[in-house]
Amino acid sequence: MEKAFEIDFINKITENFSRSPFQRNIVHQTDAEVISLNDALGMNLAVTTDTISEEIKFGLYDDPFLTGWMAVMVNMSDIAAVGASPLGIVISEAFTNNLGQAYISKIQEGIEAACRTCNTYVLGGDISFADQLSLTGCAIGILQGKKFLSRVGCKPGDIIYSTGKLGSGNGFALQKIYQLKDSAINYRPSARLTEGKILLEIANCCMDTSDGTISTLDQIMRLNNCGIKLIDDWKNFVDEESANVCKQSNVPYGFCWQAITESLN
Repeated sequence: MEKAFEIDFINKITENFSRSPFQRNIVHQTDAEVISLNDALGMNLAVTTDTISEEIKFGLYDDPFLTGWMAVMVNMSDIAAVGASPLGIVISEAFTNNLGQAYISKIQEGIEAACRTCNTYVLGGDISFADQLSLTGCAIGILQGKKFLSRVGCKPGDIIYSTGKLGSGNGFALQKIYQLKDSAINYRPSARLTEGKILLEIANCCMDTSDGTISTLDQIMRLNNCGIKLIDDWKNFVDEESANVCKQSNVPYGFCWQAITESLN
């Protein structure tokens, strides 16, 4: 129901927007917006934006390095999900007045480390002050050729694949919520940029799992008007560290499929 509400809400706030003649995707169809640059050469631009705010507010991202890292990676994950190569990112950082220079510097270290991992760059941005720390990124990518990955296109008989085991984001959140001292999930996910380029050639559709796996599958079903059959074998789908957190907190493995925080598996 939550995802259905989100879809309806987005439809409502975008219904009066004029559509660009250069945009190749429609609302909900892709993780990043795809803009045609040159019809003759088949070159497309991929653009996306995402904000890190609630995760900071509720204490999930209390490490400034991780906060900076995630501000880049959540955006690069959307670039990867359409099969694009990143050109760079612009970042808007809203600081609270009580943050020290050391804390702010650690955020920048996380941003730069994530950019190096993605072989991309900070192109610019904006700095302001607010009551709540937040970081908003806008990533830009390039697609050589006319193809791009879309959330639409799956067919009966298709097999669902993940580029990695699932649940690290939710396992990380559980670790924080239950303050598990014996668990140490090193939550530092990386955007699947290489995999996105491979999938561009073989996948019928694609979507990143930033909002959780179940939420992602629900969106795929709604957009494609189809059903998905899952094998009830959660233990083999969930990564080992998250499975250990589930065991310690007496939470079913299937919980790591639910969306309570960012997860980029």
